[in-house]
Amino acid sequence: PGNPIYTSFLNREVPVYELEGNPSWLQIRPEDGYLYGTPEKKDRGQHNFNIKCSTYIGESMVMFSVKVV
Repeated sequence: PGNPIYTSFLNREVPVYELEGNPSWLQIRPEDGYLYGTPEKKDRGQHNFNIKCSTYIGESMVMFSVKVV
């Protein structure tokens, strides 16, 4: 987790990742999209959120779902 996954992009091509609608315990590392967080017992259930990836060309968004058991 300490090292970004993507290291061979040109500076202008570097993707930037963001979360939208995520639960408060879930975070994303903007430089490589690494998801991390620790849910508590009260967070059990289905959580839907979007991951947005932006580059100089544009952006795209994908909907994700995480189930905490």
